[in-house]
Amino acid sequence: MTDSPTTTTENVGRGVTFALLSIPASIVMFALLAGFTSIISGLIAIVVPTIAAGLYARGAGAPLSRKGWGPFVAVAGTAVVLGTFAGIVGATWANYKGHDGFFSSTFFRSVGSQFTVNLENSALPILIGLGLGAVGIAAVLRNPRSKTGLSAQKEAEAAAPATPVAPAAPAAPAVPVPPAANQPSPGVILNGKPVDPSQK
Repeated sequence: MTDSPTTTTENVGRGVTFALLSIPASIVMFALLAGFTSIISGLIAIVVPTIAAGLYARGAGAPLSRKGWGPFVAVAGTAVVLGTFAGIVGATWANYKGHDGFFSSTFFRSVGSQFTVNLENSALPILIGLGLGAVGIAAVLRNPRSKTGLSAQKEAEAAAPATPVAPAAPAAPAVPVPPAANQPSPGVILNGKPVDPSQK
């Protein structure tokens, strides 16, 4: 008897809950990079979906499958958009010349100008961030580890140990060959000479 292969059930709700952590992680990464370099960079967006997929798999207890694609795309897309916006805020703060604080109306107007007056400076980083984020999401969905239930079941069946084959029955013992018939004695020795039995 062999045990049937057990497949881990994917908990979509728990996976999405864990994936939500990628949103603050994306915001922090974008903001820190822009704040330290004073550059609005969307390059981080390529890794955000991978981080979200890893968190999803840890929470769901199984790799991302088709039934979790919808909420995963929503969470990863939100993380990319908010992270890109955080990068703009971080770069604006790094270049801010005012002295009235982060939460001042003057600084908020400076951030708003990045989407109006200075849009030509922000448009390219925004497009790069959103584009790389979309590429990252597509790459995660096309990853071979993200399988449908049917393909996962086929893989589990292929990985299952083969049914043991019963050992072959032992071969029947060979029939013993009877000993050869007794050969006539060359005779007895009489007076030191052999006697031929054929001679009467």
